Amino acid sequence: MRGYIRKRAKRKNSWSVTVDLGKDPSTGKRKQKYFTVEGSRKDAEKFLTKVLRDLDTGRYVDPAKMTTGEFLETWIENHGINVKTTTKENYESIIKTHLIPELGNIPLSKLSPIHIQSLYTKKLQRGRADGKDGGLSTRMVRYMHSLLVESLNYAVSIKLIPENPAKSVKPVRVSQKEMTCLTPEQVKAFLEAAKSDRFFPLFVCALGTGLRRGELLGLKWQDVDLDKGTVTVRRTLARTKDGLVLQEPKSQASRRTVVLPEEVVKALKALKIEQAKQKLKAGPLYQDNGLVFATSIGTPLNPENITKRHLYPVLEKAGLPRIRFHDLRHTHATLLLLKGENFKVVSERLGHSSVAFTLKTYAHVLPGMQEGAAKRINAVLETGSKT
Repeated sequence: MRGYIRKRAKRKNSWSVTVDLGKDPSTGKRKQKYFTVEGSRKDAEKFLTKVLRDLDTGRYVDPAKMTTGEFLETWIENHGINVKTTTKENYESIIKTHLIPELGNIPLSKLSPIHIQSLYTKKLQRGRADGKDGGLSTRMVRYMHSLLVESLNYAVSIKLIPENPAKSVKPVRVSQKEMTCLTPEQVKAFLEAAKSDRFFPLFVCALGTGLRRGELLGLKWQDVDLDKGTVTVRRTLARTKDGLVLQEPKSQASRRTVVLPEEVVKALKALKIEQAKQKLKAGPLYQDNGLVFATSIGTPLNPENITKRHLYPVLEKAGLPRIRFHDLRHTHATLLLLKGENFKVVSERLGHSSVAFTLKTYAHVLPGMQEGAAKRINAVLETGSKT
């Protein structure tokens, strides 16, 4: 037997993995390597299979001699099976473009907080991969930090290093992107201009539900209950290097049911009738994927085409400034909050992981809400003073 797995005593979800490396040619004695894997037995089995495969192909690297680059490549190969395709591709891009060129040759056992801090500083100053002047955004460097913390936690869990050096580095503070929201008057102008666009129902749905673009384009008719007036988010459309794919929502909180305004229900009913006509017209060419928002032959829509070929022209027609599709989501949330809607309700509609995140994201609305609160309590005080 070239390797085996044993449950570690008194440790929940912890496994000892032993790998037989054969005989030492100099001593003739049997060589073995011992690893600790945190997680399920299946995780331990995957780890053992990977080590044995690397031994067979000559790719095995002694952990004591492993570089940071070798570790990151091994980690993403193993980690990729547990995350969404888009997440894995983002990780791979950061590892190959930013981490390996800067940290790759450093022995994993020698990687220190100062190495990581220097990396962040450099990337903020001059980290663009396209060679242009300027550094990466604070959001990207923060994402890089999260990746390093996660990957090096794994290195600690399998005893490659005693502690995680990334945890000793203070993560960069993320600069909030400036949010552009339409006013109620601008929403009316926008929708009036969008009436002649075939994606009018999509724009109404975006403003009326606050769903993300990928969530809207991933909706299927089975997710929509027009009688009850609800829509349930079960998947999202994303672009990967292999093309457009439907995948799991962003988080557990993203799996949600949203109540639809009457105008959205009306627009979706009209869309369903129009889509039936498109099916008849396309005949056998129509690929019925059950998508609510699809091309004229039923295939998934290219998200960028929606923005460039439809959103921007509608905004221009309405005489409005150019905004991102995501700003329709921000408009939905901001207008609800300005109307006095509860933060928890708005957070649930948006699929945020916590109300605290919603409060942080829409802090710009709070001053106006304070004024409204002052007026409402003043009305009570005035009533009391008259009696």
